[in-house]
Amino acid sequence: MDLSGLLSALRSLPEYHAALAAFEGEARARQPVAFKLARANRTPVAAALAADVQRPTLVVCARADRALTLAEELAVWSEASRVLYFPEPDPIFYEYDAWRPQTIRARLIALTALTHPNLQ
Repeated sequence: MDLSGLLSALRSLPEYHAALAAFEGEARARQPVAFKLARANRTPVAAALAADVQRPTLVVCARADRALTLAEELAVWSEASRVLYFPEPDPIFYEYDAWRPQTIRARLIALTALTHPNLQ
């Protein structure tokens, strides 16, 4: 079974429809949604939900290396949406070094995509 077949099987589950309904609710009525998924299942579920809600989706990770890995995995699983990574600053928080231009640019692109989803 290919990736699209796996995503189709995922989308046929009643639990997926409940999660999708929670994401598509009115902004004021929308409740935080927490999933208790195994790590291997998180990426395909996030990719399917992001594609189905048709708006920018933010996925938060506890560690920067996990966020980078997740961004790479989402790029494979996502059907049509682009995946942006919000990198951590280059210097450690107590250092006074300047951030690299690539870090600043990647952060600005990610924030712009979240605040202005119609800009591509």
